[in-house]
Amino acid sequence: MGSNPRFWRKRLAYPLYVLVFVLLGAEITVRILGYTAWQPAEQSFSVEPDGSFFRPDSLLGYAGRAGRFSITLGDTLHYTVTHRADGFRITAPLTQVDTADRPEIWILGCSFTHGFGVNDAENYPWMLQADFPQYRIRNWAMDGYGTLHAYRILQAKLKAERPPALVILAYGAFHDQRNTSNRYWRKVLQGREMVAGIRYPQARFDESGNVQFSTSQLEYRPFPLMRYSALSHLLEMTYNRQQDQQLRSEDITTSLIDSIQETLLDHKVSLLIAGIFHHPETTRRLQEFKERGHAVADISVDVERPELRILPSDGHPNRKAHRMMADELALLLPKLLNGEPNFGNE
Repeated sequence: MGSNPRFWRKRLAYPLYVLVFVLLGAEITVRILGYTAWQPAEQSFSVEPDGSFFRPDSLLGYAGRAGRFSITLGDTLHYTVTHRADGFRITAPLTQVDTADRPEIWILGCSFTHGFGVNDAENYPWMLQADFPQYRIRNWAMDGYGTLHAYRILQAKLKAERPPALVILAYGAFHDQRNTSNRYWRKVLQGREMVAGIRYPQARFDESGNVQFSTSQLEYRPFPLMRYSALSHLLEMTYNRQQDQQLRSEDITTSLIDSIQETLLDHKVSLLIAGIFHHPETTRRLQEFKERGHAVADISVDVERPELRILPSDGHPNRKAHRMMADELALLLPKLLNGEPNFGNE
Protein backbone atom coordinates (compact mmCIF):
# COMPACT_ATOMS: atom_id res chain seq x y z
CA MET A 1 0.00 0.00 0.00
CA GLY A 2 2.82 2.40 0.88
CA SER A 3 4.24 2.25 -2.62
CA ASN A 4 0.90 2.50 -4.42
CA PRO A 5 0.97 5.72 -6.52
CA ARG A 6 -2.80 5.97 -6.60
CA PHE A 7 -2.93 5.85 -2.82
CA TRP A 8 -0.48 8.74 -2.46
CA ARG A 9 -2.20 10.79 -5.14
CA LYS A 10 -5.44 10.51 -3.19
CA ARG A 11 -3.68 11.38 0.07
CA LEU A 12 -2.11 14.48 -1.46
CA ALA A 13 -5.22 15.51 -3.35
CA TYR A 14 -7.43 15.54 -0.26
CA PRO A 15 -5.87 18.63 1.45
CA LEU A 16 -5.81 20.37 -1.92
CA TYR A 17 -9.54 19.77 -2.32
CA VAL A 18 -10.11 21.10 1.21
CA LEU A 19 -8.04 24.21 0.49
CA VAL A 20 -9.95 24.92 -2.72
CA PHE A 21 -13.25 24.43 -0.90
CA VAL A 22 -12.22 26.79 1.92
CA LEU A 23 -10.99 29.47 -0.50
CA LEU A 24 -14.14 29.19 -2.59
CA GLY A 25 -16.27 29.52 0.54
CA ALA A 26 -14.26 32.52 1.68
CA GLU A 27 -14.58 34.15 -1.76
CA ILE A 28 -18.35 33.70 -1.72
CA THR A 29 -18.57 35.03 1.85
CA VAL A 30 -16.61 38.23 1.21
CA ARG A 31 -18.64 38.92 -1.93
CA ILE A 32 -21.85 38.50 0.05
CA LEU A 33 -20.44 41.01 2.53
CA GLY A 34 -20.08 43.51 -0.32
CA TYR A 35 -16.39 43.24 -1.19
CA THR A 36 -15.33 43.09 -4.84
CA ALA A 37 -12.30 42.32 -6.94
CA TRP A 38 -10.04 45.25 -7.76
CA GLN A 39 -11.17 47.36 -10.66
CA PRO A 40 -8.51 49.99 -11.48
CA ALA A 41 -9.96 53.34 -12.43
CA GLU A 42 -9.71 53.86 -16.16
CA GLN A 43 -10.11 57.30 -17.64
CA SER A 44 -8.55 58.74 -20.76
CA PHE A 45 -6.50 61.88 -20.16
CA SER A 46 -4.70 63.71 -22.96
CA VAL A 47 -2.62 66.89 -22.88
CA GLU A 48 -1.56 69.09 -25.77
CA PRO A 49 1.17 69.95 -26.46
CA ASP A 50 3.70 67.19 -25.69
CA GLY A 51 1.34 64.89 -23.76
CA SER A 52 2.06 66.24 -20.27
CA PHE A 53 2.35 69.45 -18.27
CA PHE A 54 4.71 67.84 -15.73
CA ARG A 55 8.51 67.97 -15.59
CA PRO A 56 10.98 66.25 -13.22
CA ASP A 57 11.95 68.28 -10.16
CA SER A 58 14.68 67.43 -7.66
CA LEU A 59 12.85 68.99 -4.72
CA LEU A 60 9.24 67.97 -5.39
CA GLY A 61 9.64 64.88 -7.57
CA TYR A 62 7.77 66.61 -10.36
CA ALA A 63 6.48 70.09 -11.04
CA GLY A 64 4.47 71.95 -13.66
CA ARG A 65 5.83 72.99 -17.03
CA ALA A 66 5.44 76.57 -18.12
CA GLY A 67 2.94 77.22 -20.90
CA ARG A 68 -0.67 76.84 -21.95
CA PHE A 69 -2.14 73.34 -22.19
CA SER A 70 -5.36 71.97 -23.71
CA ILE A 71 -6.63 68.96 -21.80
CA THR A 72 -9.26 66.38 -22.67
CA LEU A 73 -10.62 64.22 -19.86
CA GLY A 74 -12.70 61.27 -20.97
CA ASP A 75 -14.66 61.96 -24.13
CA THR A 76 -16.55 65.07 -23.08
CA LEU A 77 -14.56 67.35 -20.79
CA HIS A 78 -12.17 69.87 -22.36
CA TYR A 79 -10.38 72.57 -20.38
CA THR A 80 -7.31 74.79 -20.48
CA VAL A 81 -4.48 75.11 -17.95
CA THR A 82 -1.95 77.94 -18.06
CA HIS A 83 1.24 77.85 -15.98
CA ARG A 84 3.51 80.79 -15.31
CA ALA A 85 7.24 80.65 -15.97
CA ASP A 86 7.69 78.98 -12.56
CA GLY A 87 5.32 76.15 -13.53
CA PHE A 88 2.45 77.13 -11.23
CA ARG A 89 -1.04 78.05 -12.38
CA ILE A 90 -2.02 81.61 -13.13
CA THR A 91 -4.60 83.46 -11.01
CA ALA A 92 -5.09 86.36 -13.45
CA PRO A 93 -4.68 86.84 -17.20
CA LEU A 94 -1.07 86.78 -18.39
CA THR A 95 -1.78 90.01 -20.26
CA GLN A 96 -2.47 91.74 -16.95
CA VAL A 97 0.80 93.44 -16.04
CA ASP A 98 1.31 93.38 -12.27
CA THR A 99 3.19 96.49 -11.20
CA ALA A 100 1.48 97.11 -7.87
CA ASP A 101 3.37 96.31 -4.68
CA ARG A 102 0.61 94.29 -3.06
CA PRO A 103 0.72 91.94 -0.07
CA GLU A 104 0.38 88.30 -1.10
CA ILE A 105 -1.74 85.31 -0.13
CA TRP A 106 -0.19 81.92 -0.88
CA ILE A 107 -2.42 78.88 -1.38
CA LEU A 108 -0.91 75.39 -1.34
CA GLY A 109 -2.61 72.10 -2.05
CA CYS A 110 -3.42 69.36 -4.53
CA SER A 111 -5.57 69.00 -7.66
CA PHE A 112 -8.60 70.45 -5.85
CA THR A 113 -6.69 73.74 -5.60
CA HIS A 114 -4.69 73.53 -8.80
CA GLY A 115 -8.06 73.15 -10.50
CA PHE A 116 -8.19 69.70 -12.11
CA GLY A 117 -11.01 69.65 -14.65
CA VAL A 118 -11.72 73.39 -14.80
CA ASN A 119 -10.39 76.29 -16.84
CA ASP A 120 -7.97 78.89 -15.47
CA ALA A 121 -10.71 81.34 -14.47
CA GLU A 122 -12.88 78.64 -12.88
CA ASN A 123 -10.86 77.56 -9.84
CA TYR A 124 -11.15 79.15 -6.42
CA PRO A 125 -7.68 80.81 -6.26
CA TRP A 126 -8.51 82.76 -9.45
CA MET A 127 -11.92 83.69 -8.05
CA LEU A 128 -10.33 84.89 -4.82
CA GLN A 129 -7.94 87.06 -6.83
CA ALA A 130 -10.94 88.70 -8.48
CA ASP A 131 -12.62 89.14 -5.08
CA PHE A 132 -9.50 90.58 -3.37
CA PRO A 133 -7.65 92.71 -5.96
CA GLN A 134 -5.79 94.51 -3.17
CA TYR A 135 -3.83 91.25 -2.64
CA ARG A 136 -1.82 89.11 -5.00
CA ILE A 137 -3.04 85.52 -4.83
CA ARG A 138 -0.43 82.85 -5.61
CA ASN A 139 -1.57 79.31 -6.43
CA TRP A 140 1.29 76.99 -5.40
CA ALA A 141 -0.81 73.82 -5.78
CA MET A 142 -0.34 70.93 -8.22
CA ASP A 143 -2.16 67.72 -9.09
CA GLY A 144 -0.98 64.90 -6.83
CA TYR A 145 0.74 67.07 -4.22
CA GLY A 146 0.41 66.56 -0.47
CA THR A 147 1.45 68.32 2.73
CA LEU A 148 5.09 67.35 2.22
CA HIS A 149 5.10 69.19 -1.10
CA ALA A 150 3.58 72.24 0.61
CA TYR A 151 6.26 72.10 3.31
CA ARG A 152 9.06 71.97 0.73
CA ILE A 153 7.56 74.70 -1.44
CA LEU A 154 7.24 77.02 1.56
CA GLN A 155 10.80 76.36 2.65
CA ALA A 156 12.05 77.32 -0.82
CA LYS A 157 9.74 80.28 -1.45
CA LEU A 158 10.37 81.91 1.93
CA LYS A 159 14.08 81.95 1.17
CA ALA A 160 13.60 83.44 -2.27
CA GLU A 161 10.63 85.79 -1.93
CA ARG A 162 9.07 88.31 0.41
CA PRO A 163 6.88 86.56 3.00
CA PRO A 164 3.13 86.68 2.30
CA ALA A 165 0.45 88.13 4.52
CA LEU A 166 -1.27 84.75 4.78
CA VAL A 167 -0.71 81.11 3.83
CA ILE A 168 -3.72 78.88 3.13
CA LEU A 169 -2.90 75.18 3.33
CA ALA A 170 -5.65 73.25 1.53
CA TYR A 171 -6.02 69.88 3.25
CA GLY A 172 -7.86 66.62 2.65
CA ALA A 173 -7.41 63.49 4.75
CA PHE A 174 -6.10 61.62 1.70
CA HIS A 175 -3.00 63.82 1.86
CA ASP A 176 -1.82 61.73 4.81
CA GLN A 177 -1.29 58.78 2.46
CA ARG A 178 0.63 60.93 -0.01
CA ASN A 179 3.02 62.23 2.64
CA THR A 180 4.35 58.73 3.31
CA SER A 181 3.84 57.60 -0.31
CA ASN A 182 2.24 54.40 0.96
CA ARG A 183 0.46 51.62 -0.90
CA TYR A 184 -2.91 53.40 -0.70
CA TRP A 185 -1.54 56.29 -2.74
CA ARG A 186 0.46 54.16 -5.16
CA LYS A 187 -2.64 52.08 -5.80
CA VAL A 188 -4.65 55.20 -6.67
CA LEU A 189 -2.00 56.16 -9.21
CA GLN A 190 -1.73 52.74 -10.81
CA GLY A 191 -1.67 53.21 -14.57
CA ARG A 192 -1.86 57.02 -14.41
CA GLU A 193 0.22 59.09 -16.81
CA MET A 194 1.78 61.17 -14.06
CA VAL A 195 3.52 58.16 -12.51
CA ALA A 196 5.67 57.29 -15.51
CA GLY A 197 9.34 57.93 -14.86
CA ILE A 198 9.01 60.20 -11.83
CA ARG A 199 10.21 59.94 -8.27
CA TYR A 200 8.01 61.02 -5.39
CA PRO A 201 9.06 62.56 -2.05
CA GLN A 202 8.14 60.72 1.13
CA ALA A 203 8.43 61.34 4.85
CA ARG A 204 9.09 58.62 7.44
CA PHE A 205 9.89 58.50 11.15
CA ASP A 206 13.33 57.17 12.01
CA GLU A 207 14.10 55.06 15.09
CA SER A 208 14.48 58.22 17.17
CA GLY A 209 11.08 59.59 16.13
CA ASN A 210 12.49 62.28 13.86
CA VAL A 211 10.98 62.88 10.42
CA GLN A 212 13.30 61.91 7.59
CA PHE A 213 12.79 62.70 3.91
CA SER A 214 13.62 60.68 0.83
CA THR A 215 12.31 60.00 -2.66
CA SER A 216 11.22 56.77 -4.34
CA GLN A 217 9.84 55.51 -7.62
CA LEU A 218 6.05 55.32 -7.59
CA GLU A 219 5.81 51.56 -8.05
CA TYR A 220 2.84 49.46 -7.00
CA ARG A 221 2.59 45.68 -6.91
CA PRO A 222 -0.95 44.27 -6.73
CA PHE A 223 -1.62 41.06 -4.81
CA PRO A 224 -1.97 37.96 -7.04
CA LEU A 225 -5.44 37.54 -8.60
CA MET A 226 -6.89 40.64 -6.90
CA ARG A 227 -8.33 41.79 -10.24
CA TYR A 228 -10.48 38.65 -10.16
CA SER A 229 -10.79 37.71 -6.50
CA ALA A 230 -12.62 39.74 -3.87
CA LEU A 231 -10.81 37.73 -1.19
CA SER A 232 -7.37 38.63 -2.55
CA HIS A 233 -8.43 42.27 -2.80
CA LEU A 234 -9.68 42.26 0.81
CA LEU A 235 -6.36 40.81 2.00
CA GLU A 236 -4.53 43.52 0.04
CA MET A 237 -6.66 46.30 1.57
CA THR A 238 -6.02 44.87 5.04
CA TYR A 239 -2.30 44.83 4.36
CA ASN A 240 -2.42 48.43 3.12
CA ARG A 241 -4.22 49.54 6.28
CA GLN A 242 -1.62 47.85 8.47
CA GLN A 243 1.21 49.47 6.51
CA ASP A 244 -0.43 52.89 6.88
CA GLN A 245 -0.65 52.39 10.64
CA GLN A 246 2.98 51.28 10.84
CA LEU A 247 4.12 54.31 8.85
CA ARG A 248 1.99 56.57 11.08
CA SER A 249 0.87 58.63 8.12
CA GLU A 250 -1.44 60.84 10.20
CA ASP A 251 1.34 61.62 12.67
CA ILE A 252 3.67 62.49 9.80
CA THR A 253 1.15 65.03 8.49
CA THR A 254 0.66 66.50 11.96
CA SER A 255 4.42 66.90 12.36
CA LEU A 256 4.70 68.56 8.94
CA ILE A 257 1.91 71.03 9.73
CA ASP A 258 3.45 71.86 13.10
CA SER A 259 6.75 72.55 11.31
CA ILE A 260 4.99 74.72 8.73
CA GLN A 261 3.32 76.71 11.51
CA GLU A 262 6.63 77.18 13.33
CA THR A 263 8.36 78.38 10.16
CA LEU A 264 5.58 80.82 9.35
CA LEU A 265 5.56 82.20 12.90
CA ASP A 266 9.27 82.96 12.51
CA HIS A 267 8.30 85.06 9.47
CA LYS A 268 5.24 86.55 11.24
CA VAL A 269 2.90 84.93 8.70
CA SER A 270 -0.56 83.58 9.57
CA LEU A 271 -1.61 80.07 8.57
CA LEU A 272 -5.10 78.78 7.77
CA ILE A 273 -5.69 75.06 7.26
CA ALA A 274 -8.66 74.82 4.90
CA GLY A 275 -10.46 71.50 4.56
CA ILE A 276 -11.20 70.89 0.88
CA PHE A 277 -12.42 67.26 0.94
CA HIS A 278 -15.94 66.64 2.25
CA HIS A 279 -15.37 63.53 4.36
CA PRO A 280 -15.64 62.54 8.06
CA GLU A 281 -11.91 61.82 8.21
CA THR A 282 -11.10 65.35 7.06
CA THR A 283 -13.52 66.75 9.66
CA ARG A 284 -11.85 64.69 12.40
CA ARG A 285 -8.39 65.77 11.35
CA LEU A 286 -9.36 69.44 11.20
CA GLN A 287 -10.62 69.17 14.78
CA GLU A 288 -7.28 67.64 15.82
CA PHE A 289 -5.37 70.47 14.16
CA LYS A 290 -7.62 73.00 15.88
CA GLU A 291 -6.91 71.40 19.26
CA ARG A 292 -3.18 71.86 18.54
CA GLY A 293 -3.77 75.60 18.15
CA HIS A 294 -4.01 75.90 14.38
CA ALA A 295 -6.59 78.09 12.66
CA VAL A 296 -8.86 75.82 10.62
CA ALA A 297 -11.90 76.12 8.39
CA ASP A 298 -13.89 73.61 6.37
CA ILE A 299 -14.56 75.04 2.91
CA SER A 300 -15.31 71.69 1.29
CA VAL A 301 -18.37 70.93 -0.81
CA ASP A 302 -20.12 67.60 -1.18
CA VAL A 303 -18.86 66.39 -4.55
CA GLU A 304 -21.07 63.31 -4.20
CA ARG A 305 -23.73 65.69 -5.50
CA PRO A 306 -23.65 65.29 -9.31
CA GLU A 307 -24.09 69.01 -9.94
CA LEU A 308 -20.82 69.78 -8.09
CA ARG A 309 -18.41 67.36 -9.78
CA ILE A 310 -16.61 67.68 -13.09
CA LEU A 311 -17.85 64.30 -14.37
CA PRO A 312 -20.14 61.57 -13.05
CA SER A 313 -17.05 59.32 -12.89
CA ASP A 314 -14.73 61.91 -11.34
CA GLY A 315 -15.24 63.61 -7.98
CA HIS A 316 -13.11 66.71 -8.49
CA PRO A 317 -15.04 69.95 -7.89
CA ASN A 318 -16.44 71.76 -10.91
CA ARG A 319 -16.75 75.50 -11.48
CA LYS A 320 -19.86 75.79 -9.30
CA ALA A 321 -18.13 73.98 -6.44
CA HIS A 322 -15.04 76.18 -6.78
CA ARG A 323 -17.27 79.25 -6.56
CA MET A 324 -18.73 77.90 -3.31
CA MET A 325 -15.25 77.31 -1.86
CA ALA A 326 -14.14 80.78 -2.91
CA ASP A 327 -17.21 82.29 -1.24
CA GLU A 328 -16.44 80.46 2.02
CA LEU A 329 -12.89 81.76 2.02
CA ALA A 330 -14.02 85.27 1.10
CA LEU A 331 -16.01 85.39 4.34
CA LEU A 332 -13.02 84.27 6.40
CA LEU A 333 -10.14 86.22 4.88
CA PRO A 334 -11.00 89.65 6.32
CA LYS A 335 -10.88 88.18 9.84
CA LEU A 336 -7.56 86.49 9.23
CA LEU A 337 -5.98 89.41 7.43
CA ASN A 338 -7.11 91.80 10.17
CA GLY A 339 -5.43 89.57 12.74
CA GLU A 340 -8.54 88.54 14.67
CA PRO A 341 -6.90 86.83 17.68
CA ASN A 342 -9.47 84.09 18.32
CA PHE A 343 -10.05 83.01 14.74
CA GLY A 344 -10.33 79.23 14.50
CA ASN A 345 -10.60 78.83 18.28
CA GLU A 346 -14.18 79.91 18.88
